[in-house]
Amino acid sequence: MKNLFKKISGLKNFRSQLFNLSFYLLASIISSAVSILINPFLALNLSPEDYAIIGYYTSLNVLFLPLLSFSLHTYYARKYYLVSEDMVDKIRNNILSFQMVGGIVTLLLILIIFNIYAKSVDLTLAVFPYLYLSAFTVFFMNFFRVLMIDRRISGKAKSFFKFSMINLFLTVSLALFFVVFLKYGAIGRLSGTFLAAICMGALALSSLKFKFSLDKKILKEALTFSWPILLSAILYFVFEGFDRILLERIDDSRTLGLYNVAFQITAYVGVFGTAIIQTFEPDIFKAVSEKNIKKALTYMVLITILVGFGCIIFFFLAKPVINLLTYGRYVESVPYAKVLVFRNVAIVLALVSSDIIIALGFPKVELLNRIIGSLLAFIVFYLLIEEFSFYGAAWGQIIVLLLMALISISFIFYRMFKTKNRI
Repeated sequence: MKNLFKKISGLKNFRSQLFNLSFYLLASIISSAVSILINPFLALNLSPEDYAIIGYYTSLNVLFLPLLSFSLHTYYARKYYLVSEDMVDKIRNNILSFQMVGGIVTLLLILIIFNIYAKSVDLTLAVFPYLYLSAFTVFFMNFFRVLMIDRRISGKAKSFFKFSMINLFLTVSLALFFVVFLKYGAIGRLSGTFLAAICMGALALSSLKFKFSLDKKILKEALTFSWPILLSAILYFVFEGFDRILLERIDDSRTLGLYNVAFQITAYVGVFGTAIIQTFEPDIFKAVSEKNIKKALTYMVLITILVGFGCIIFFFLAKPVINLLTYGRYVESVPYAKVLVFRNVAIVLALVSSDIIIALGFPKVELLNRIIGSLLAFIVFYLLIEEFSFYGAAWGQIIVLLLMALISISFIFYRMFKTKNRI
């Protein structure tokens, strides 16, 4: 452990990383703190059925995000350090423009296909307006996502913090207004998020000084690079949201609501890990571009240790924490939360190892890894949910992500030793 921290502290830009980390962590801490503070008020005004609807359609965002963003942000992150400042602006404008045009077409297809699916399986949850609110929220938030990636990868931590706080204020204010004041339940919760997404999307386009542009050469290169990542991200739905699809078929909306409450609360621990990943992500890409894979893996180990420590603390405090955050209404979700919290460790390993592979310039390898991992995940979820229902889904979340991480890490070590032997 001491040697690990010595290596990290010896990095040239550690002070800069620490400075940025303070802003990323502050944004995450404030966001988590505010979410925790309003959670009891939301819990008092949301039924288990509301949580079942919110959790189900929110889980579909994992599928909608790559379909509407086309995963072009990965191309932007890779090219940022390799091209001139003017070219960075051109690439960004083309990405935003294509997400607008292509996103509208994809939105229509999503709505048509899902309505057909809902009728064919006799979906137990209502489709309108929940599906529409969820899908359109993702569409508008894509623009804000590009802004935050730009601020993070360019090291503008203060700007990242400012926009995070604006987004937080809007989202929280609208959630309280629609759910607590107007008591609109699940519709209110999703409507508030949707309206906040429209505002933040417009603000992002303005802040980025967006100019509509569709350059065939840039888009061809971007899509050629990003399509394997796009397919890989779609397959990630099997890891993140497929459990809710299978659980909905059990036709127990109350328990599904409890499961979603546990999922939501344990995600607060994951916010800490996300902040750390966001802090070191530019350095991971930079380390790999310098062919220093060992340094990138060191970052991954450090992030995993920090997140794992937070998960252990939550495990022992799960009951009083959930009792407090839900006004005692959803203490039954504690057993699920004690399992799901360790999903955050598996996520760190899966996401960071995936970033390293992409930074190495092997998006197609990442796609192949995701295909293999998705097939394994499909089997694991199906068997565990069939046998152990909601508990099986909770354990499945951890197992499938660890399997995905193991596949990716194996490839990284393979490349590292192959390069070493060549030298």
